[in-house]
Amino acid sequence: MKTNVWTLPTRIFHWYLAAGCVLAYLLSDYTQTHAAIGLSIGTLLLFRLIWGITGPRYSRFKDFPISPKKVIHFIKNIKAEEHLYTGHNPAAATIMLLIILTGICVAATGLLTALSDDTDFFGPARFSNFEGHLELHETFITILMILVGTHIIGLATSFYTEKNAKTIFSMFSGTKRLPGINANLNLWQRASAVIAGVATISVLVYVLSL
Repeated sequence: MKTNVWTLPTRIFHWYLAAGCVLAYLLSDYTQTHAAIGLSIGTLLLFRLIWGITGPRYSRFKDFPISPKKVIHFIKNIKAEEHLYTGHNPAAATIMLLIILTGICVAATGLLTALSDDTDFFGPARFSNFEGHLELHETFITILMILVGTHIIGLATSFYTEKNAKTIFSMFSGTKRLPGINANLNLWQRASAVIAGVATISVLVYVLSL
């Protein structure tokens, strides 16, 4: 049985975030491009917070089975419980929420760092303590990398514990081979996804054009 779990906007968010983080890291020496990618990611992450409240089934935070007790119980019984969660399992839900929040902190401290230095694109420094802001930015980047690494380990574990569910491939296809209720988009969700996409690309293009 196949269930439509991840709608197109959720999948686009996932892959833009993944690709954006890699590119921002690799292009860290190209300050303006790095800032443009980072701020566009921050814009998308803010949208993800809204999507977590108004989005479709499985993408909403209220559908995230998060609690220390559930996470511990799940980790101890992965093989037996993996198939019980059509959307995020407790561990994945916790990691995803932490990635979203940490990503916003990375983008915010990145902007603060850029505004604390003289740049060709943002102009003269508006704040002091550049070194302190940069250190804070790098700290959040380190935390984000740890969370992403944990997420990848979780996916690898899921591949071996529940191969038939096709969890890894679900972010491409949108479906899992698990029983559940299909996730569908209403008109408001479609419209908000388009607005978020336009805003994200607009931020990217705007900062690159400064």
